[in-house]
Amino acid sequence: MDSLALTPLQKAAIGGFLEILSMSAPASASYVEMMRCYALCGWNTTVFKDTAARYKFAKGTGALVDAMVRDGGFDVMTNSPVTTVNQHADGITVQTANGDIHHGRLGVITVPMNVMNSVAFNPPLSPIKREAADVKHAGGGSKVFFVVKGDPGPVMTLARSADSALIGSFTYHRGEHQSLLAGFSLEPDALDKSVEEWQAIFNDYLPDLQIIRTFGHPWGTDPLCQGSWCNYRPGTVTRFAEALPLTEGKLFFASGDHGDGWRGFMEGAIASGSQTAMAVLKTLNGG
Repeated sequence: MDSLALTPLQKAAIGGFLEILSMSAPASASYVEMMRCYALCGWNTTVFKDTAARYKFAKGTGALVDAMVRDGGFDVMTNSPVTTVNQHADGITVQTANGDIHHGRLGVITVPMNVMNSVAFNPPLSPIKREAADVKHAGGGSKVFFVVKGDPGPVMTLARSADSALIGSFTYHRGEHQSLLAGFSLEPDALDKSVEEWQAIFNDYLPDLQIIRTFGHPWGTDPLCQGSWCNYRPGTVTRFAEALPLTEGKLFFASGDHGDGWRGFMEGAIASGSQTAMAVLKTLNGG
């Protein structure tokens, strides 16, 4: 960006766009990662915005999860963080923080890369998987939603984190009386900001916008993921993307953090899960 003769408006738009892609300062994320996302949309900005922000589940992501559970017929346990995964001759044993122990012939590990080292694996995972968990991917920050009065129309804002607490926002849902904007911030106190503070920030873009309330989630500090969507750091893309999905003993690995193509997106997680499921089935069938 420094080598380009950009106007201030272009710097703000491109800078904000890259920071949303990586959810970090651009220097912390791989250039290859940013270009990968753009290439997946045929190098077309309109297609990228449609793909990443326009279309969504009518009843939310929870509806998809519920449908998967109903279709699969499997047991679901929540509030049961795994502390230890042991491999032995007969299979694997998984122990949770509350002391429960579960046994299986094989295991599928879907723990996010940034917290993989919070689980004790016996035998230990390969050095490169442990290195990836130590280095972590660059994505962090918070997603902040803004309930606003009336219908502001199709909004999109972009800014660099050096200039604003709001690196980007867009219309998430439009309503006659109230609408919802989704926003992104790299500031540690983003979710602690008052409506008045956010109102002052939005006044630079949309002086007539009236914020009613805000809510969101601090993905960068969430203890169960310690990061937002995956964007590898410079110099790590090839090594980590190739190593993270490799089977180790009776353990298979499925994650949006190393999915083909749409890595960091739900589509990448689905692709990784599908490939891993087929590999598990083949192994169970003696293939």
